Amino acid sequence: MDDWKKATGNGGTIHCFNVNKRLSDVRVKKDVNAGEISIHGRTLVKNLEKSFYDVYGICCQVCYEKDGKGYYTGGTYDNMSLTQLNKELEARGCKKKNK
Repeated sequence: MDDWKKATGNGGTIHCFNVNKRLSDVRVKKDVNAGEISIHGRTLVKNLEKSFYDVYGICCQVCYEKDGKGYYTGGTYDNMSLTQLNKELEARGCKKKNK
């Protein structure tokens, strides 16, 4: 848990995985009893990020891009569902990336 607090707090170090890899290429369950991650529109941003750490030991951060610049979510965004976040960011001029 100390790693999670350090990575998500001020001054934490962010390490990116190879962006060309899929989650299935980098994930390894840290505990066989850790459960599964369920991702759907009702999932809160903070719960999704915490689930990745709890299940896979991966500190992840939901991010968005606007005007060619990347931003980490935080503050109020952490308490939004993924659907709410998408609507909020679209209203602020962000565009969804093509799959």
